Amino acid sequence: MLDNTPRLTLIESMVVSEIVTTGDCRKTIAKRLKLSERALTFHISNVLRKYNVDSQLQLAAKHNKMEQNK
Repeated sequence: MLDNTPRLTLIESMVVSEIVTTGDCRKTIAKRLKLSERALTFHISNVLRKYNVDSQLQLAAKHNKMEQNK
């Protein structure tokens, strides 16, 4: 079976985990990860591009679907 999961950096993986498990706003996630909101926005943009989605909601849905198919 081919694994289509995007290759993420460690911080991008942490960002995905926060988005998927908490659904919190960017300000809350940035504070929890000890990042500026600007840095978090940069990482979220990279993750959205790698997953080929337009929003954090789409990211969470696609990530969960990929996890179920593993």
